[in-house]
Amino acid sequence: MDASPASESISPDWDCPVCLFTCTDAVECDACATIFCQNCVVEVSSSPTCRSDPVGTHPNGYVRRLIAKMPSACDGCGGKMQRGDLQEHRVVCSGVVRECAKPGCDFKGNREDWLKHVDQEHWKDLCLAFQHHFAKARPDRTNDPIATETNSAGRIARLGSTGQYYCGGRLDISCNCCDGVCGPKSGCPCRACLALTVKARCLPSGFLVNNDGATARKGVTGRYYCGRKVMDNVDGCDGWCGPTNGDNCEACEKLDELGVFYLTAVSRGL
Repeated sequence: MDASPASESISPDWDCPVCLFTCTDAVECDACATIFCQNCVVEVSSSPTCRSDPVGTHPNGYVRRLIAKMPSACDGCGGKMQRGDLQEHRVVCSGVVRECAKPGCDFKGNREDWLKHVDQEHWKDLCLAFQHHFAKARPDRTNDPIATETNSAGRIARLGSTGQYYCGGRLDISCNCCDGVCGPKSGCPCRACLALTVKARCLPSGFLVNNDGATARKGVTGRYYCGRKVMDNVDGCDGWCGPTNGDNCEACEKLDELGVFYLTAVSRGL
C-alpha cells in the first residue's frame, strides 16, 4: 500500500502487518484475530502472525468505525478532518495532485488543471469510452413492454433502436427530415422524449443525444460533435466527428439545427 495521509500509522494497535500502515477497510483473521487491510490480506498466501493457510477473514466493523473517526489531514490542502471523510474529500479537493489515467500520458496537476487537460486532450477517448460503457450497460429492451417511461408530456415512451426514448406522438419541433412523428423506433424524438433520454443517461449539462443515439456536445466551433469515427468517406476529414472542431456527422448536424430547442426542454425538465 502507498503511504499517504489516509494510510500512515496512527496507532500500532491498528497497523496492518502486511503494509505496516493503519488498516484500510479492516478485516480480522478468523484464526488469530489479527487486523489486516482488506486489500493487503489477499496478497499473502498465509497469515504473517499465525501462519494459517489460507487466511480466513471477516470484516471488523468496530475497528473500521474507530479508525474512521480518528483525526487526519488532507495531503493536498492540509485540511483537518476525520480519517473516514478523507476519501470523499480528496475527490473534490483542488490541492490533490492527479495523474492522467491514459497510458503514455504523464500529465500531473491539481483538480482544475486535470479536468482541463482531460477535456482538451482526451475528449475523443472520453466519448468512445462513454459510448462503449453505455452500450454494455444498457440492456436491449427495445421491444420489451416493461421498458416504458412516461415523459413530461404524459405520453408513454419506449426505448427505440437508437437507445433513445420515443413516444410516437407528433413532434413539437420544426423538422423536415422525417415524418413529423416521435420515433417510434428511430429518427427525431420530441422534446419531452429527448429530455427523458438525457435524464436516463445522467448526462451533464450541455450534453444531448443525436439521432443515432450517440452522446454529443458543442465544440469550440459552436457545432455539435459526438466523437465517433463515422465519416471515413468525407473528403478532407479524418473520419472523426469532431471531437471539438472540424466536420461533424449528419446526426450531429441535425443537433446544430435543433439543439437550442432540445436544450431548453432539458433545462426545464420537460
